[in-house]
This record gives sequence, structure tokens and C-alpha cells, in this order.
Amino acid sequence: MQVRAIQRLAAEMQVVRATEALRQLDASRDESVNRLQDEQERWSQVVSGPSLGLHFAGAWSEAILRGEAELGRLDLQIVDAEAERTLRSGEWRAAQARADAAKVMADRVHRHERRLREEAELGEMADRFMRRAATP
Repeated sequence: MQVRAIQRLAAEMQVVRATEALRQLDASRDESVNRLQDEQERWSQVVSGPSLGLHFAGAWSEAILRGEAELGRLDLQIVDAEAERTLRSGEWRAAQARADAAKVMADRVHRHERRLREEAELGEMADRFMRRAATP
């Protein structure tokens, strides 16, 4: 039973780690989205201004494309992290079920052993009573 409890705790820790990794990726994605929006706003303000050198426009476009590529990579990593968390959650639920089943089986064994002891004690008491009743 101890082994099952340890397995359950280990599986739970894996779920916690996967959840934390997903949380960090979500935070990185939010940060990336904010940076990209800021970059796009600045680019839009400059482009709508009086004049802009082509080299500036190109550099800004590259920065925006890099931001979009980073966002795409983060989205893929988030999908992978969600799949990992789902997998780990399933493993944790399975470990929990095994630990619960082991506890139920151990409880049954303890109850059965206790019943056998009580039956033996009752048998001994009945024998003593019968011997007393038979002795004049």
C-alpha cells in the first residue's frame, strides 16, 4: 500500500510540474502578444507619419515577423504542454485509483483477519462454556 501512495504522490507531482510549465508558457505568450501589439502600434504610427525611410520600414516589418514567429512557436509549445498535462493528469488519476484499490484490499484483509481472530476467540469461549457445563 505504501508503494501505491508513493506512486500516487509522484504522479501528482508530475501533474503539478506540467501545470507550472503550462502556466509559464501562457505567461510568456501573453508577454509576446503584448510586445507584438506594441511593435505593431509603433509601426502603424510611424507609417502613418509624414515620411519613413525604407530601411526603417523593413526593420520594423522584420521585428513584427519575428514576433509573430515567436508567438507561433509558443502556441505550439502550449499545445504540447497541454497534452503533457492531460497525459500526466490521466496517470495521476490512474495512480489514485490504484492507491484507493490497494487501500480497499488492505482494509478487507484486516477485516478478514480480525473476523478469523474473533471466530477463534468465540470458539474457545464456547468450548470453555461447554466444559464448565459438562463438569458436575
